[in-house]
Amino acid sequence: MMGEENHHRPVIKSYRDALQTQSNKVRTCARPAAPTTAQNSYLTRLKGSLRYLMSQHPEGIPLSRMRQACSLLLHPEVLEAYPSTRYLLASLPDVVSLQGIGVQTLVLPALGHGGGGTDAGCR
Repeated sequence: MMGEENHHRPVIKSYRDALQTQSNKVRTCARPAAPTTAQNSYLTRLKGSLRYLMSQHPEGIPLSRMRQACSLLLHPEVLEAYPSTRYLLASLPDVVSLQGIGVQTLVLPALGHGGGGTDAGCR
């Protein structure tokens, strides 16, 4: 009967371990495994908006200005699967390319892709 007593004993964790476990649970629940239909719709609109902006600024545009110019970049449905707008833009190599780091990041048109797109979602 000695084994049964140990089986029912609660596991003691440090406060930091408990927070880490909770954080991992929240992180896995918050991000969908596959993009939703709504998210795909927003991404399609975002790509069109980015193509339009890149056609207006073929020399590139600073990331900080891009965030101001294209409100879809800050939409929760679009950003849901990305830690930042920089990561979101980096995931769209068919639309834009990034140059530089931090506050000096420049958003450029994708290599080999012309303009086009619409201004939907841009100010």
